[in-house]
Parts: sequence; C-alpha cells; structure tokens
Amino acid sequence: MKKKKKNSSNYNATWNFQYTENADGTVTFTNRDQNGSSNERGQEPYLKSIVDYFCTFEYSKYSTSSAWAINKANVTKITPHTFKLNWTDNNTPGLSGSIGAFFPVDDDYMAKYGVCCGVVSK
Repeated sequence: MKKKKKNSSNYNATWNFQYTENADGTVTFTNRDQNGSSNERGQEPYLKSIVDYFCTFEYSKYSTSSAWAINKANVTKITPHTFKLNWTDNNTPGLSGSIGAFFPVDDDYMAKYGVCCGVVSK
C-alpha cells in the first residue's frame, strides 16, 4: 500500500518595520508598513499579536478583512517597542556573520528573566 502524501504549502509574508538604533545599543521599532503583498494584508488580522509585539497599532475601526490593513487612516495610536540585541559569532560550519537574540526591554517579565523572543543574523 502506498502512503498518501499530505498536502502542504508555504506561507510567505514580509512586514517592513521602521526602527531607531538607540545610543544605549537597543533598537526601537517605531512603525510598520502595511502595504506589502496580499499575504501581509490578508493575514495580518490573524497574525496581529505577532506583528504588534514589535510595534503595536490601535485602530478606530478594526476588521478581519484584508482591506483594513492598507488603510492607515484607521490607525489611532502607534506604540513603539524596544529590544536589546545580544550578538555572537555564527559558528555554524559553512556560515559566517553574526547571530543576535532579541530581548524585550518594555516587557517587565521577559526582561527580568532574560527571555529571548527572536533571533536575527547579519
């Protein structure tokens, strides 16, 4: 008997965040672009808590349709969030550059216990 292959698909979406590098070495995400591909516009209502983690948007009107994401006129408040980055050498064979870990500065619990919320490379 042949095993049936499961259907699968890839999901690609990119949110472009504007940020400021602060004098103390932290990074503050100050805004985000909501005019990306249809994946971003169509899925942001369902992924809002993830993208809001870096820069929170509040709206006068909120909808789960994709149309709301391209209309910044509904944005009533933008709350930037600040992160500390710790960099180290990338020791993965065949790769170079650095790897960094994101640590939230404005989340008291995560900052107190040093919880990493993301990894970046350069």
